[in-house]
Amino acid sequence: MTDIEFTEQLERTRHRLQRFQEHYEAQLSHTDRRWLHLALHEVQLYRAELSHPFGGRRTAPRTQGMAPPWPAIRRAIRPLVPVMRSRAFVYTVHVGLLCLIYVSTAKLGLSLDAVSGFATVVWPPTGLALAALILGGFHLWPGVALGAFLVNLSAGAPLLVAGGMAVGNTLEALVGTWLLHRVVGFQPALERLRDVLGLVVLAGLLSTLLSATLGVTSGWLGGVIPSAAYGEAWWTWWLGDLMGDLVVAPLLLMWNGRMRLSSRRIAEAGALLGAIVAASLLLFGGLWVTTEPVHPYLLLPVLIWAALRFSAPGAAMATAIISALAIWGTAQGGGPFVRGTLHESLLLLQAFMSIVAVTILVLAAAISERTQANAAGDRVAAMVASSQDALLHETMEGRS
Repeated sequence: MTDIEFTEQLERTRHRLQRFQEHYEAQLSHTDRRWLHLALHEVQLYRAELSHPFGGRRTAPRTQGMAPPWPAIRRAIRPLVPVMRSRAFVYTVHVGLLCLIYVSTAKLGLSLDAVSGFATVVWPPTGLALAALILGGFHLWPGVALGAFLVNLSAGAPLLVAGGMAVGNTLEALVGTWLLHRVVGFQPALERLRDVLGLVVLAGLLSTLLSATLGVTSGWLGGVIPSAAYGEAWWTWWLGDLMGDLVVAPLLLMWNGRMRLSSRRIAEAGALLGAIVAASLLLFGGLWVTTEPVHPYLLLPVLIWAALRFSAPGAAMATAIISALAIWGTAQGGGPFVRGTLHESLLLLQAFMSIVAVTILVLAAAISERTQANAAGDRVAAMVASSQDALLHETMEGRS
C-alpha cells in the first residue's frame, strides 16, 4: 500500500470515528470515551506524519538530529503504558509521594528550635499522614513509616532509635484512622459534630499519645534525648502532633470534596482572605508590639465569619492560613506570644491555636448540622403540604 492510499484510508477512518463520536459518545462509558479520544488522536498523528513535507521526519535533513525523534519515543514508551497503569506502579508512586512530602514538611518543623533536635511543636506530617490514610486507605502506611524513618535518621538518630520513632509515628496514623472509622463512622467533610469531636478526641488527643511516648522513649533509650529533657520533649512532641491533626488534617480532608461558589460568594471569599491576612499580619507581623492577652482574640471575628459563611472548608482554610502566618511571625520575633526562646514562644502560640482550631471546627460543624436539619424540615413540610392538597382535592372530587 502506497503512502497516498494509506493516507486516504486514515482519512476515511478518521471520518468514521468522528461520526461515531457525534452520534454515540453520550451513550458510551467514561473508559470507552477515553479510548475513542485516544484512537482519534493516534489517527491524526499518523496522518500528520505522512502528510509532512519531509515524509516520516519532523524536521528538515539538516536539523533532523536537533529535534527529538517523537515517533521512536512513542514506540519505546508504548510497551511501558500497561506497567504504568498497573496497581503496583500506582501504589509505588503514591507511597513515594507520601514519603517525599512527609520528609519535606518534617524538615520544616525540625528547623524551628526542636527539643534535643527531634521534638518540635510544629509537626505538619501528623496531619498529612492521618489525611492520607483516611482518604487513600490503610495500605499507604509504608509511606508514613519510610518518611518518618528517613527524617529521624537524617536528624542524627541512630538506626534503632529512628526505627522506634518511625513505629510511633506510623502507629499514630493507623490507630487514629482506625478509631475514626470504627467509633464515629468518620466522614471527611467534617459537617457533623461527631466527626469533629472524633478528630479532636480520638485522633488529636489519644492517637498522638502513641507517637509522643514511643518517640521520646526511643530517643531517651538511645541517648539522644537526656533524662532531664524527657518531660519537655514529650509535651512538645504531643502538642506538635495534636496541632498537625487539628490544622493540617482538616485542610487536606477538605480537598476531597467540591465546594461550588457563585460569583458573589467568590468575591466574599476574597474579602475574607484579605481580612484573615490583614489581621494575622497586624498581630504577628510586628505591627502591634504590645503583649496584652486580649489582642490575639481579635482573630476570632474573621474565623467566625469563615465558619458562618463557608462552613467546614472555610474554617479549615482560615485556621491553616492564620496558623502559618502566626508561626512565621512568631519565629521572626513578632506577636504577643514572643518569649525568651523560640521554643517557648511557639509552645504558647500552639497552645492558643489548638483552642482556636477546636472552637472554630466545632462551630462550623454545628452550623452545618443546623443547616441540614432546616433543609430536611423544609422538605418534610413541603411533602406534608403536597399530601394535604392531594387529599383535599380527592375529597372535593368525591363530594362533587
